[in-house]
Amino acid sequence: MGAVCPGGLLVHLADESHWGGGIRSSGSRERGRRSYHRRMVVSWPFHGRAAELDRAHRALTGREAAVHSATNRAPGGWAAAGPRGVLLVGAAGAGKSWLIAEVRRTLPELLVAEGSEAARSTPFGALAPLLPERMAPDGNRWRWAADALAGAAICVDDAHLLDPLSATLLRRLVHDGEVRLLAAVRTGSGTPEGLRRLTEDRLLGRLELPSFTSAETAALLTAALGPVAERTAARLHERTRGNPLLLRELVLASIDSGELRLEDGTWGAAPGQLPGPPPDRVADLVENRVGGYGQDRPELREVIELVSFGQPLEISLLLGMADPALVEEAEARGLLAVADEGRRTYVRTAHPLYAEVAAARCPRVRARRHHRALVRAVEAAGARRGGDTLRLAQWRLAAGMTEDPAPLLAGARDAWAAYDTAAAVRLAEAARDCGGGTEAALLLAEALSWAERYDEAERVLGECAGSPMSDLQRVRHAVLRAHGLSWGLRSFAAAERVLIEAESAVAEPALRWEAGARRVALVGAQGDFGAALELAAGLLAERADTRRTGALLTTTAVAHAYTGRPEEARSEVRRAAELLGREPAEVLPLRLAEFAAEFWAGRLDGADRAADAFAELLLRCGDWPVAERSVDALYGAVLLWRGRPGPALTRFRAGIAARGPGYYDTSHLGGAAHAAALAGDAARAEAYLAAADRGAAAAPVVFDHWTELARPWVAAAGGRLTQAVELARSVAEGARAGGLAGFELLALHDVARLGGVAGARAVADRMREAASAHEGALATACAAHVAALASRSGPGLWEAAREFEVLGYGLFAAEAAAGAAQVAVDAVAARAAAARAHALAARCTGLSAGAVPALAGLAVPALTPREREIAALAAQGLASRAIAGRLSVSPRTVDNHLTSIYAKLGIPGRSNLAAVLAP
Repeated sequence: MGAVCPGGLLVHLADESHWGGGIRSSGSRERGRRSYHRRMVVSWPFHGRAAELDRAHRALTGREAAVHSATNRAPGGWAAAGPRGVLLVGAAGAGKSWLIAEVRRTLPELLVAEGSEAARSTPFGALAPLLPERMAPDGNRWRWAADALAGAAICVDDAHLLDPLSATLLRRLVHDGEVRLLAAVRTGSGTPEGLRRLTEDRLLGRLELPSFTSAETAALLTAALGPVAERTAARLHERTRGNPLLLRELVLASIDSGELRLEDGTWGAAPGQLPGPPPDRVADLVENRVGGYGQDRPELREVIELVSFGQPLEISLLLGMADPALVEEAEARGLLAVADEGRRTYVRTAHPLYAEVAAARCPRVRARRHHRALVRAVEAAGARRGGDTLRLAQWRLAAGMTEDPAPLLAGARDAWAAYDTAAAVRLAEAARDCGGGTEAALLLAEALSWAERYDEAERVLGECAGSPMSDLQRVRHAVLRAHGLSWGLRSFAAAERVLIEAESAVAEPALRWEAGARRVALVGAQGDFGAALELAAGLLAERADTRRTGALLTTTAVAHAYTGRPEEARSEVRRAAELLGREPAEVLPLRLAEFAAEFWAGRLDGADRAADAFAELLLRCGDWPVAERSVDALYGAVLLWRGRPGPALTRFRAGIAARGPGYYDTSHLGGAAHAAALAGDAARAEAYLAAADRGAAAAPVVFDHWTELARPWVAAAGGRLTQAVELARSVAEGARAGGLAGFELLALHDVARLGGVAGARAVADRMREAASAHEGALATACAAHVAALASRSGPGLWEAAREFEVLGYGLFAAEAAAGAAQVAVDAVAARAAAARAHALAARCTGLSAGAVPALAGLAVPALTPREREIAALAAQGLASRAIAGRLSVSPRTVDNHLTSIYAKLGIPGRSNLAAVLAP
């Protein structure tokens, strides 16, 4: 019995795995829950090879030759005849068999053969299944086989394993025009002479089958699963290098193990869960089919293991640890890749999964030996390479060399600086356990806290509270406790008490300053930015080291952004960036401050760039779940305010799927409620809002306001428009009382958007005051929109629409244009504004026009299909004669249609079409 999953998968229940067209899974397994014996079988679509499929079709049906002949007029010879087939070339797992299966499905008359090692020594062994069972006793064996295949379209998979007689026969048949051929060969395996000569004679075209790019991998995953978290798709691509077979098998196994799970309609890894070792099926595939590991050569395998544990290894280092002949052989087999990077040459496994499989299947004792050898070799060479400290610490831990905590602690610091919270936790814990003392415990607590393991961090801090500490360590201890108590355990009062006690317990001014600066951030997080800025002013008047000053500036930048001074915030962000280092505790607040400054200034492009910079950083770093969810929140916010609720909801849902115990839950849930409301999904919007409300009481107050902005739109989506207007007014009043100028500005604008002319008139005076006190183009545009709507000024609304469009607020622009249509004094102006509003609304991906009062009654421009076609061509700049030639009509007919189009759209002429019809 089938069912459709939220991700769009067609799911069946089955008792056995299904390889031919599906992917099996036991679904999302949670600890302590009973797993079902029956498995989900999910269709794995043919995707991403449409051009290659078309080329194969043309080759096998003769259309390739027809196209070639039409463009190559040379008399006689192969050039005139054109190719009579295609040689399909690709690495193992690149999808050759996948493509052939799709060709077979769409060309049922196709004859299919397959080369194999078993049949390679038998004459006509590969073609035997296609030949008659018996041959006349005195018959010509060659002629018998040729006659049996004449006129056929033949596909041969694994053609590099063809027996010589089959390859020669196929060459003769293709050369004589008797058959059309699609032959698939593996890269690096050699091509039988007969097929090679066909390609040289241009009777077989060559079609390379490359691995998928990152974007193509993501598209395939979406086609197979539905929405997939961006980070998850990137990691799957990185592990498989875009190899379709490995991708499919890894996804299959990851769903089966619960490593990849469906949460709120989005597939992703469990929060904080790192990829496990490759499952046996994937490992077998790598060893036997893809990697060619040389199971018959244990000494060669040990070289691969050594590189897998140590990569990237300098070539000179590896040659000093292993037999150079074995290293050369491994490179020749395609198991190792050697590349120059600057002045050094490094060795890596040729594919990431080679390393994963080698490491996973290496016996533990041998693995310890390899790690000890790596430690000795790198230390003997001086450990001069960047990252050696971290690698040495990890190798020491794996080798059991944990007598000295100092190298482990140094490695933990480097892991922390590389944003790899998982490695930092492992190494700091090992350093603490082997005598690292308070310093190791504090670093462990910090890594645990940023990994959102707040309870564990609090326990570690509690255990070392009675240990001897310097004043610096005492302040660090207080700051870490405050961070965990507030952001994680959500006890702000307790966190503030801890910081106040630390201020009074230390004598050094710089350390008192540090504790005070952290209290500023704590006050700001609760939404009291006025008090935060007052505290910060006193601290900034004192001298402090650059990094502490930079950290405080990120806090004041956020406060200024939210209180109506985003330009000042942008200046503070630039200053902070010059002062701060690259530790996670500095980078995350800086990026959030940068985003807030750009967003509240109305610079959506700048906000996007800030999110892009953060996302790019995360792709290069280790494991940092809270930052990954932060990026989803940033992108979701930009998409929402651009008026694209569909993509915004996908982003917010990805953050919800990866949710942890931290402080972004309510912002994701509130954003999802807002996006779902604009998408017209009232039930889902209500559910998200209820979930946000359940967590709001304990969440930082500043994040509650994003949920409050969603509340009126959720009510509107449910048909409660009067309540929606009142809710928007209430949100504005609450934001004003809290000094949150930006939230007040947006809420006042919402009163007008939801209440129309009456709503605009009710808040026009306050909106003018709020906008005059708020820096940035967004405030100016919102005030102009409200003022024009209140005065029923068509030109004013048209200008507001233009300004919003320039700023990137597509939905606001559509609403302003729709307002211009509603208040227009003549029919021509009304039609022009309505057409523009409709075009702008069409850009708002996922928007339900019925969920937005200004757009609910918007009439679709009443153009006929032919008028739409002509208008689109004219908007591209084509003259009437060119349009007439393309559509096989007269120029007069085109001009008559254009006259009708101008009248319907309310525009004076051709030059206005592009603006009105822009998609």
